[in-house]
Amino acid sequence: EYRELFPTMIESWRTVWSERRGETIKLPFYFVQLPNYRQRKAKPTESSWADLREAQRLTLDRVPQTGMAVTIELGDPADIHPTNQLPVGERLARLALAEHYGGDASRAYAPRPATTMLDSDGNVRVRFTNATDLATPTGDARVVGFELAGDDRAFVYAEAAISGDGDVRITSPTIKIPAYVRYLWQDNPPPSLVNAAGLPATPFELRVEPMAE
Repeated sequence: EYRELFPTMIESWRTVWSERRGETIKLPFYFVQLPNYRQRKAKPTESSWADLREAQRLTLDRVPQTGMAVTIELGDPADIHPTNQLPVGERLARLALAEHYGGDASRAYAPRPATTMLDSDGNVRVRFTNATDLATPTGDARVVGFELAGDDRAFVYAEAAISGDGDVRITSPTIKIPAYVRYLWQDNPPPSLVNAAGLPATPFELRVEPMAE
């Protein structure tokens, strides 16, 4: 429902803004993706917070002149309104400065999934944009937080590793033909990918595209 309501709200605000100004203006719209909250789960599970984060990510892709600050590691598991707001404001400011005032674009954008494909070895490969020097916060080669599922959507945690500039390779011995891939799909996931600017990759769920012939 939010996947429809949120873009509609943005367009309705833009309409009112344009009417009051007497000219058509695509008012730039920036928003904050939900941070981590509640207790961390040991097994893959459905999450209303993850669903809403995905609705926000899809809005970023579908509605022009929008920007999203990813804050997956800035929340408080015990407080729905975390008090650490300064970095949230800084990330929004970086976006606005880069988009409208000639600011440093290399420090503004969080990694986002661009393509998801099955390779010849049966691994899922996700390529990210805004992924210069993609790494884990600890420098560990292992990337946590990825899940795979077949057509039955029974997700399991998967092994993942950074395999190139902006690429992550994901595999699971229990999922023979991956159909879906998720990243950080829970209320309070452990963020595990950041770019050179220190910005965390957005959580997501995507269908796995078949291997290119």
